[in-house]
Amino acid sequence: MTSGPRIMAYSLERTVYSDSLSSIICGLGRDEEAPSSEWEWIDVCKPTAADFTLLSSRFDFHPLSIETVLETDDRDKFERFSRYFVVTLRSVDLTDRFLEPIHFYIFVFDNCVLSFHSHPVPHIQSILDRMQLLVSYGSLISSDWLAYALIDDIVDSFLPLLQRVEQEVFELDRIILKLTGKSEQVPGMLKTIGVARKRVSGLFRLLYTKTDVLKAMIKRYHTRLTKFRSDVDSYVRDGRKTKPEDRSRGWDHGGKSMESSVISWASDESGDSQDPLAQPSNSAFTHESDTILYLCDIQDHIITMIQTINHCDAILTRAHSNYLAQINIEITQAAHRTNSQVLKLTSLGSLLIPLNLVTGFMGMNVNIPGKEGPYFAIVVALLICLFSVVWMLTRRLFKQL
Repeated sequence: MTSGPRIMAYSLERTVYSDSLSSIICGLGRDEEAPSSEWEWIDVCKPTAADFTLLSSRFDFHPLSIETVLETDDRDKFERFSRYFVVTLRSVDLTDRFLEPIHFYIFVFDNCVLSFHSHPVPHIQSILDRMQLLVSYGSLISSDWLAYALIDDIVDSFLPLLQRVEQEVFELDRIILKLTGKSEQVPGMLKTIGVARKRVSGLFRLLYTKTDVLKAMIKRYHTRLTKFRSDVDSYVRDGRKTKPEDRSRGWDHGGKSMESSVISWASDESGDSQDPLAQPSNSAFTHESDTILYLCDIQDHIITMIQTINHCDAILTRAHSNYLAQINIEITQAAHRTNSQVLKLTSLGSLLIPLNLVTGFMGMNVNIPGKEGPYFAIVVALLICLFSVVWMLTRRLFKQL
């Protein structure tokens, strides 16, 4: 990924790229309720302590969230604070064969999103193109949707890598199943299997913890949805005297918060108020429900990827075992052939050594007892019997081999 401007600021009217945060900070304001901003999204690559000093003058950051970014916390997690929440995820550089993680931090306020990452990533431009398309269709873009889009793009970035790893695993399994002999062994096969297993375990390590993050986010939105429904029930039960809190957020084409325009609370002169659930497409209820559906969709993608990873790991385990078993069989066959040759040499030695002993002993130019007489004939007869027995045993052993 080629490096460009370090900072990006987005609004519905324009997108600004800069290497200095000072010029962008000038467009921010600070409110007691929520930080108002000219920008709906600010992205900072390789953030520094000076950047957080400038941003802290406009946003009420908790020290723990600043520490998480500056200390590069190597975990996927979800943290809630009083006025915002932080999602920490690990993306991956597709050009890195060792799957070094890229840490990505998403700060979600009511009407603004801040993102920080340790290296240039392609997710930013992808989200900008996606938002431009939605705005052209007249759709509303909210902080919750932007957080979902960032998480979705980070998770989807693992899909091409997972497909390559899956194809590599299937190819290794096919090659190992076709190997039938020593002449067909592939050099470095064990190393190749080890590298593939390392990639599979690396993908599992990066994806597995993301399910916990999404569970925490879904639980948060479920809590907000339950509270909203409780407020609406209380509003209707109490004679519609107290307006429930509207937790739906969106940006109109002027860049202003749509918090006050999602539900219409206008009443006519007779005092009859409009039911807040009469138009579910414009209600906070629908907003929270859609956000939960979006997050559940990401969670389904992650679960599917993890199942694929587990399947690949099972294939590699089986292929590794098959390859080692085939090597053990070939080693056993080689040892069997060696034992057969040694047996042949032992049989030949059993035939020749007695003959050499007798001929050498009887052929000396000294007087040996029994050299002249019947003893020599007896020794020769015994040698012939021994030779016949050894020969018969040798032939029987050769036939068994």
